[in-house]
Amino acid sequence: MIDSIQMPVIIPADAECKALLKDLEHTENCGGIARKLQPYLIQIPHGAYSALAKSGAIQPVVEYKYGTQFMQLITMDMYSDRFGFRLDGSMLLDPNSLIQ
Repeated sequence: MIDSIQMPVIIPADAECKALLKDLEHTENCGGIARKLQPYLIQIPHGAYSALAKSGAIQPVVEYKYGTQFMQLITMDMYSDRFGFRLDGSMLLDPNSLIQ
């Protein structure tokens, strides 16, 4: 069995998710918002996560408060309502960065 560390990324695909992300700026207790964000989370391999963070395709939400606890997809052309998240030619990634 190959161990693969998966990292969560929020896909802000609709107005409700975007409002929840905005609410994170004004709350002291993020637990309730974190639960409401669960349907918007995907898990991606750690290597891809690192490459996407380095390229700016994913970025932290309210980093000064939460660090990298809440990472959101910024490059929305990597997501489709019909097909979901795709990590392919839409993003130029160094293949070596995807290997741990």
